[in-house]
Amino acid sequence: MKKLGIFTLVLFLFGCTTKNYQQLEISSATVSNLDVEEIVKPNKGIYKLDVKFNYVINDFNEGSGIYSCSVQFLTVKEHISISSFVGPIEPCRITTSSGEMMVRLTTPLDKTQRFLTERQPKIQRPIQYFLAIHQQTGKQSSKIIGKTAIQTFDIKI
Repeated sequence: MKKLGIFTLVLFLFGCTTKNYQQLEISSATVSNLDVEEIVKPNKGIYKLDVKFNYVINDFNEGSGIYSCSVQFLTVKEHISISSFVGPIEPCRITTSSGEMMVRLTTPLDKTQRFLTERQPKIQRPIQYFLAIHQQTGKQSSKIIGKTAIQTFDIKI
């Protein structure tokens, strides 16, 4: 009986914390003052980007925790991109409607990230990318609501 009570409490708490993404309005975002520093240490296999930018999110959903940013790398196939991280937590969480962010992100050339090594042949050469602001639209889905112009990772391969 005690186990049933604990199980019911856990289900209740889980149900209360689940977000209803359909009720949230889709926002739009603007990115400005993009400043990118390339961190290249070929002898160690390190290829990263320090990205600094300003942003404004219109129709911001207050307290929702659904905004993030990433660097999207273009692949050989037109209109396809892959993100610079793997896992449940983005390295760039956005919690306010406007501000300045600074984040270090991995590139597809980085040998310290095994998952990217498998994707390397699919990446367009020269390496092209853009910074994107995402709004989560489901438990495992998001929509790009703002992005920068395409940049080129200026390195010889």
